[in-house]
Amino acid sequence: LEKAKAPSRCLHIMFSSISHEFRTPLNIFANAVELVGLNFGKLRACVGLAKQHAPDSAGKLEASEAAVLRHLKMASVSAKTLTSLTEDILDFAKIEAGMFALDEQPFRVRVLADELLFVFGGQCDQKGLAFHVDCDEALADSEFCSDAARIKQALMNLVSNAFKFTSDGGITVSLHSERPAPGARRLLRVSVADTGVGISESSHKGLFQMFGAAHKHNNQFNMKGAGLGLTITQKLVTLLGGTIKVDSEVGRGTTVTFTVVEKTPGLRVVMEESKELVRGSHEQTSLVDGKTAALFG
Repeated sequence: LEKAKAPSRCLHIMFSSISHEFRTPLNIFANAVELVGLNFGKLRACVGLAKQHAPDSAGKLEASEAAVLRHLKMASVSAKTLTSLTEDILDFAKIEAGMFALDEQPFRVRVLADELLFVFGGQCDQKGLAFHVDCDEALADSEFCSDAARIKQALMNLVSNAFKFTSDGGITVSLHSERPAPGARRLLRVSVADTGVGISESSHKGLFQMFGAAHKHNNQFNMKGAGLGLTITQKLVTLLGGTIKVDSEVGRGTTVTFTVVEKTPGLRVVMEESKELVRGSHEQTSLVDGKTAALFG
């Protein structure tokens, strides 16, 4: 068994090393952008002085100010995107090596719903899209025990995908709890529905696989790029004891639904056999990863 795990552990070590090599220049870049932003007030002061003493040059300075702001925003978003991608690579390596840790603790679902509104509400407004988060009252006012960070990660991936491929209408996130049978553990049922382009039936199979069938059959998705986000989402949901599925049709949007089984409070699990757990069916489907959606939103 140890010999069988050795290649995966080597893969984890390799990806971890690469990820750490990426982190250093990325952090330097991100900090540099932040420092420029903090000193941006000096340029604003110059524009104010120009308006008073050299009105003819004020217009050029204002144009320069707008350009700097635009470039700073692009650089900042790019740095965050690359950092997120680096984390995805590291997560994927850990899952494949069977070394991925889940930290399952009670959390308030209402907080998760509020975070989604904060992150995506403004982006959808700018794009002219409606964005709704529907959380049933019983669930919103109670705690649910699972890995909140990983549920959030899965949700962020799916909402980013919906955002990327929706140009009219809107996106609705629903969070509900249910108990399959008396005495059974609760399920958290999450769905992300959009009114976007949708995906054809021929593109469904293999969408959760790295470089899967969707990349081959759907040129539009392929042109916009597909990272590790969806593959990790499917694996995370499996590790959390749930399932994920998609209902989609070209021109009618897409609804992605996943479930999470509630766990015992205080449990911290290292998924040593996660590689076997996530080998399940890849017949489920979704949209393509939207890590860079904010760049063009």
